[in-house]
This record gives sequence, C-alpha cells and structure tokens, in this order.
Amino acid sequence: MSANCKMLKIMSLIQILVGVGAAMLAFITFTTPPAEGASGFSAMAPVVVGFAYAISALLSISAAFAGIRGANRPRALGHHDAVCVIAAILGLVICVMSFVDPSLAHGIPFAALAVTFFGAAGAHYGHAATKEIQL
Repeated sequence: MSANCKMLKIMSLIQILVGVGAAMLAFITFTTPPAEGASGFSAMAPVVVGFAYAISALLSISAAFAGIRGANRPRALGHHDAVCVIAAILGLVICVMSFVDPSLAHGIPFAALAVTFFGAAGAHYGHAATKEIQL
C-alpha cells in the first residue's frame, strides 16, 4: 500500500467522525427554535445551515466509506473526489453563513471547518491514489 493510500485511509477514518459530528450539529440546529422577532435572513438561516450540515454529514460519511474501500483498491474510488469536494464546499458555505450571523455557530464553526479540511484532504489523497494507478 502506497503512502497516498495510507493517508487516504487515515483521512477517511477521521472523516467518519467529522460526518457524525456534523450530523449531531444538524440535529441541534434543527431543534433550536428561531429567535423571537427574527425575520428575513435571520429566520431562514438556521434552516439553511441545518440542511447544509445534514447534507455535508451524509456526503462526508459516504465519501469516507468510499475512501476506506478505495484505499485498498484505488480503481474502486469512482466519484469519491467529487463527493469530497461537494462536502468541502458545503462546509465553506456553513463557515460563511456563520461569520455573517455569529449566532448560528455560537462562535467558530469547528465542525464546518473540519468538514472542509477533511473533504479537501480526502479529495487530494483520493486523486493522488488514482494517479499512482494510472502511472
């Protein structure tokens, strides 16, 4: 197993934990009532962030399982890179929305930053592993 495949497996294992954390934050975001008197963006932002957390959690977990399987057989990665990139983009959307309205993340959105980082890292190592096979 090459170094890129080992790193892909490690990143994928961590990505499972990140996906579970994002799923828990999606649940918390959905169950938190909106602020009284909120209208417009402030009223709709928690719902958007909750959906983004839920979708990024599903994408992170599915990319993690594909990465674990693909670390042993890089030909089986399929659309792993695209799924990782989409999860990373959703993490960036959550980060931007949290910085626009700080009450959404109650500070720094660590789970969204982790989804972004491990999504980008998973896509990088998945791409590197498939490149090794093509050589």
